[in-house]
Amino acid sequence: MKFGKSLGRTIEDVPSQWRPFAIQYKTLKKCIHKIVQELNDKGISLDIRKSVLNATEGYKMEYSSEVNPTHILSYIQLDLDAYSPDIRLSHPLTGHTLEIIQSDFTKCNSCYVSMTCIELEKDSEFFDILLEEVSQLNQLQQQNKDEYMDRVKRLGDLLIKVVSFYKILYRDEHDLEFAQKQFKWFSDELSRTDLPRKFKLSSSKDAFQEFLSINNDLIMMKQFQYINKTAMSKILKKHDKRTYLTASFKFGKLLKHDSYFTGTMGKSLCQVMNKQLSTITPQIEDHTCPICTFIYWKPIRLCCGHVFCVRCLIKSERKKMRNCPICRYEDAVHKADSSNLDIPLQNFIKLYFPREVKAKREENGRQEVSEEMEIIARSQFGGNECRIM
Repeated sequence: MKFGKSLGRTIEDVPSQWRPFAIQYKTLKKCIHKIVQELNDKGISLDIRKSVLNATEGYKMEYSSEVNPTHILSYIQLDLDAYSPDIRLSHPLTGHTLEIIQSDFTKCNSCYVSMTCIELEKDSEFFDILLEEVSQLNQLQQQNKDEYMDRVKRLGDLLIKVVSFYKILYRDEHDLEFAQKQFKWFSDELSRTDLPRKFKLSSSKDAFQEFLSINNDLIMMKQFQYINKTAMSKILKKHDKRTYLTASFKFGKLLKHDSYFTGTMGKSLCQVMNKQLSTITPQIEDHTCPICTFIYWKPIRLCCGHVFCVRCLIKSERKKMRNCPICRYEDAVHKADSSNLDIPLQNFIKLYFPREVKAKREENGRQEVSEEMEIIARSQFGGNECRIM
């Protein structure tokens, strides 16, 4: 399938209000035909472009603010001395072209009559259209970003009222294919577990649906950005292929710092979501023991302020490690007792992380059984080493 048709079908999947902002690939493709015709009319045929023009030095593009801040003036800098008699015979410049060359160049500089600049009006129009579309895409991106941030803020306000726990779907920006797979997996898991029906409060359901909608819109933004970047790349390659002018490299330099094509939007929006929501909703990473790296169970807050699992501190005490494992506060572990149990923190963890707490308790139970069996074995055999071997 040709790219133009594929692009049209893909754009149908994005929100209708975004479609007018998409790169007009077919319109720009027609402009390329006009550029080729203009080059031929000015006597710069395909053979001349192949043999005479220096692709890296002959073709120039410049910004010009004479008309508006985003106008591009395209021209060919032609060395008439390099236009040898052999080439003149096989690829003659028309009289009209020579007249234009001499007239234009005399206005610019009368000292170097062997050099001239041929302005390409249709080529300038092509890039003016492209720059205008890039400008509109940047405006749309900023509009979507502002709306996205407002929605995340409203979702944060909902979560404060609901006091429910949600895990953030994306902690950083990924490529489009990975993001789509992750979101599909997430949606499938919701269907399989029937999670939305388990919410008791209607406000919880509203917050969760808004969360899904925000993530879905973020995927759509990434998809729209991807197809526009692809359309831009395709049309510039087609321009160079038909005209033999090096637009891809030169125009790419103009957009090197453009916010829309640098691909940082998704990452910045993900950071906004993380910053807004993770500060509201409890994160398990903030409640894990620094020794075993699992969630606290029966968290013991030492006199120095650091918190550990009771099991980890018991093991430390058995190994004669009396000081705090983090700050080395003297006798912090040795002096800890039942009064150091952080009951509010324990209740908080039980409320927001019931599955993790259950798994931790089961693991502690297995460790206790293992230690008891080891003690029994030592008492029966006196702790002596095996003498069979």
